Amino acid sequence: MMVRNHALSHRLVAMAVVMVAIFMPHHIQGIHEDEVGLADWYQPHIGRVAHCIIDDTTQSTFYVSTYSRVIAALDLTSGDLLWRQLLPETEGEVALIDYHAGALVSASSLSSGGSVVRMWDATRTLIIEVESPRVYSHIKIRPNPGSKNKPDFVLLARDHIEVRSGRDGSVLKSSTLSADARSMFLQRNIVHVIHDTRSSSLDMDASDASWTASQGPLFESDLGTLFQDDAYVVVDSHLVGVSAKSPNNIVSVPIGKESSQSITTQHTSLFSSALPASPVLSVYPLSGAGGVLVTAQGHAGGLSGVVSASVNPKGLKVNPGHASLDPSTMRVEDAEIERIFSFEAKLRFDVVVFSDWSLRCVDVTGGSVLWTREEALASIQHVEIMDLPSRDLSDLNKLEKEFNQRGILNKFFYRIATQVDQLFSFVSGNQAAPLVEKGQMTKDQFGFRKLIIVATEASKVIALHSEKGNVVWGRNVRDIKGAGHLYVTRTSAHFPPEVVVVGQGNEGVTVTAIDAMSGVVKHVQRAGPGPLVQAFLLPATDSNFTRTLAIVAKDNQVHIYPDTEDASRAVRDITTPVYYYIVDRESGGVSGFRLSKGSAEKTWAASFEGKVVGIAVPHGKEHTYSPAVILGDRTLLAKFLNRNAIALAVLSAQSTLHIHVVDTVTGAVLHTTHHQAAAEPVSLCLMENSIVYSYLSYKTSRHIIGAIDLFEATIDWTSSSQPISSAETGAPAFSYHQTFIVNTGIKAITPTVTSIGITSRQVILGLASDQVVSLDFKFVNPRRPQASAMTQADKDEGLVPYKPLLPFHPFWYLSYNRTVARLHTIYTAPTFLESTSFVFATGLDSFVTRTAPSEGYDVLNPDFNYFTLTLTCIALVVGTVMATRASKAKDMARAW
Repeated sequence: MMVRNHALSHRLVAMAVVMVAIFMPHHIQGIHEDEVGLADWYQPHIGRVAHCIIDDTTQSTFYVSTYSRVIAALDLTSGDLLWRQLLPETEGEVALIDYHAGALVSASSLSSGGSVVRMWDATRTLIIEVESPRVYSHIKIRPNPGSKNKPDFVLLARDHIEVRSGRDGSVLKSSTLSADARSMFLQRNIVHVIHDTRSSSLDMDASDASWTASQGPLFESDLGTLFQDDAYVVVDSHLVGVSAKSPNNIVSVPIGKESSQSITTQHTSLFSSALPASPVLSVYPLSGAGGVLVTAQGHAGGLSGVVSASVNPKGLKVNPGHASLDPSTMRVEDAEIERIFSFEAKLRFDVVVFSDWSLRCVDVTGGSVLWTREEALASIQHVEIMDLPSRDLSDLNKLEKEFNQRGILNKFFYRIATQVDQLFSFVSGNQAAPLVEKGQMTKDQFGFRKLIIVATEASKVIALHSEKGNVVWGRNVRDIKGAGHLYVTRTSAHFPPEVVVVGQGNEGVTVTAIDAMSGVVKHVQRAGPGPLVQAFLLPATDSNFTRTLAIVAKDNQVHIYPDTEDASRAVRDITTPVYYYIVDRESGGVSGFRLSKGSAEKTWAASFEGKVVGIAVPHGKEHTYSPAVILGDRTLLAKFLNRNAIALAVLSAQSTLHIHVVDTVTGAVLHTTHHQAAAEPVSLCLMENSIVYSYLSYKTSRHIIGAIDLFEATIDWTSSSQPISSAETGAPAFSYHQTFIVNTGIKAITPTVTSIGITSRQVILGLASDQVVSLDFKFVNPRRPQASAMTQADKDEGLVPYKPLLPFHPFWYLSYNRTVARLHTIYTAPTFLESTSFVFATGLDSFVTRTAPSEGYDVLNPDFNYFTLTLTCIALVVGTVMATRASKAKDMARAW
């Protein structure tokens, strides 16, 4: 009977296994459309806005051109990007745009001289693209009401003006001016060109042969002047236009000076002093008021800010009630307003461009901010990825203070005081509001939530939440020019986590310490006159758990952050020597230094023939789980592991690419590889004992990926006298090298990192198509044997037979069908799951995702069918109980 019961139980277990296998989803590579955005996010950007104009047809869309060579359309009420066009990187910035009646015209400068003129329609379809040898300074579309044809447009160069056809871009009329032009504006069919002291007028309806300019003086006028047909232009601090009283006269109104008329307002001095010192921010026609609204920014009489004034027959009227005076709508901390674009649709809107590249839309009627775009994210230069804290920061702070108390009684009383404060906060409801969402500023169980801190070219540091890319905080670091270098001096394991920005400013090298959770500047320290030579973290921590930072400035003088006696004592307690290196990319020189008593001592120098086009260093969070490769015959191949080594890609004048592996402590060249007929772009990365790089072979017109593996000599693993690090053994005993052909260029190469280093390695590639690809290292393993030479040991090890062409499978594209515009750098970080690595790609856009090189072996799939598993277990238990009872009843009946 027991045998029958066991057999029945085994059958039930087998049935349960079959049910689980049927209902449980199988792993499928790739991603479904409805899964987009669950484990990744994508943010498109446009860059720093240069020009802006509203769609006069819909009045809900406005068009911008940026210094990043982008033309885009944005929704006026939400700020959403409707469409954009990226212009070739060989062109300069988009100098001019104009829009009218469904036609958008742009002019871009060329590096070789001249301009490219394009016309688009409202659906971003390119209609015209023509090149011109002239560089244009102004562009205007000629209104053509009632016509179905695309309107013609006028282009103004330094001493030349021309009209081009809206149908094919051909030159319809052209004329050479007698003097250099400063600006122009249209009045019906007349083009008015402004010179220094004179004006020129041209009739666009005149015949081609007689298209010449009629000269006339500029008449000075006062603030009571009105302009005919709203025809005017801003030239420096003057409004220049056609006088309403004398239509044949072009008048100039000096709005930067006080009028002789009586002006009684406390903001008059601010407005009057603003215009001569800075350009006019905006000029806007007042509908029905018979004047224009001028906005400027200035500082005078203790006042500072943006002031608007209307110029009308009653003189200069400053508007203190304008939304521009509201700090909550028109002010960004430590940033100045560069430009204001005023639009009138159903309501009055101001689109404000700040010096930190942010774009803000203000509803002037209601005085509220409709939306803000952080366009500084289009210029990310440096990134630090931090783990979030594991509990509420205030509790963590109080807990650390409690443990820092001396004496058991002090700790006890501090614990009681902390709990009393928490009780009062709970009863009164005065608990601190979270920065993003409740619970989002703490780490999750898998470590997917992170804080991405970026330094941008706009001298702004921004913290992003890794889940959806929300901006947690932004801080303008005005003491630093451009993007500073980021260093995490205190992690989230201690309160408060701290990030330091180091860069060159007007007063020398500046170190700015920022609270990583709130963005509050905690400390600013000067570190020498500059220029900044090098900065790196030291293996020393002060009593506040702050890592000390060494800043090397001019004449190799070393400064320490924080500049305290506590930090200096921690640095003096360092027992091992500290080394650093400096690479001169242009000359190919590399120098090594050693820190000694507050100064740097040069220990070695090397010079390579050519220009350094790439530098690769070991990932700061890389972990090596195994010091050897286990071969198919169960023998070990010892890896060459030297954390002091860097890889340099040097391109010589003879188009020879040299890959050098250099020991930064001794200056020894550990390995060198050469490639003839090589050209940029060159990318490379260094991981454990492997170097992966890419370059363009112009001889074969193909893109090449190369891989190098460095290994030690045979090691007696049973001996304890063998060195743990390869840094003490000199150069590697031998190496493997292999190259592969790919069908696209490579912009960036970055290795994945995991928490322990057990998971198989991947290299994340940024392609020339601006897509992100995850490539398993086994496909670029330099030990891949020829198919004819494959042994059983190679098969047991899992080596892939060598093929020169390396195709990219569609499932390898982490960015699937999206592109990260002008991709230039990829960053990776570990998560708490050993199987998963965090990936952050930057360029004009930002893209975040996760990759599992060895699949998700330590976690269930997100779509795992828990209901089916639970139902199967319940059915198994019920079936087992019922079968047991039936078996007992049958045995009892047989016994009777």
